[in-house]
Amino acid sequence: MASQPLDKQALDLAAVLEQQTLSYSVVRHAKELPAFQELLREKDGVRCALSRLGHGASPVWLIFLQQATGENPAQGTETISDSVSKWLAWGEELDLI
Repeated sequence: MASQPLDKQALDLAAVLEQQTLSYSVVRHAKELPAFQELLREKDGVRCALSRLGHGASPVWLIFLQQATGENPAQGTETISDSVSKWLAWGEELDLI
């Protein structure tokens, strides 16, 4: 699954979400944005978020992944970097990246 290209709609929504959250001081408000909600419904939403997260993108992806999956492999981590590492390991374990 990880080797399949990501859906264009998911990639477009991810770009919109990143652009819309650039000015957010508290990223958790991103959950209210239409792009966030639409990406939750995309079949490639989680894979797209993991891909973006792996390239140093916005921490909005940490919130998105927890919302989309109901999982939190980063629970107990102290830094964003540690959270990113845990989520990426989770995605690799499930063959999503």
